[in-house]
Amino acid sequence: MFRCAITGNLSKPGEGAVMLVTHVRKRTYIRKNFKTEQDDMVGHGTEIVREVLCTKEAYDKLMAEGFQPEVVR
Repeated sequence: MFRCAITGNLSKPGEGAVMLVTHVRKRTYIRKNFKTEQDDMVGHGTEIVREVLCTKEAYDKLMAEGFQPEVVR
């Protein structure tokens, strides 16, 4: 059993939890080029900053409303 971070209610026994990503940050990935001794940009992406546990019903309701995680620095 766990407490839903969205509704604050206690879950039912045996009910599975869903991880909801609430905050993300943008990231540029680089790696060292040993031939030129410079850093090469390899790609762009996002990293998870914060996740919370919630029930499947709360998760489905948020996704139906168009929830998007907050982008932080």
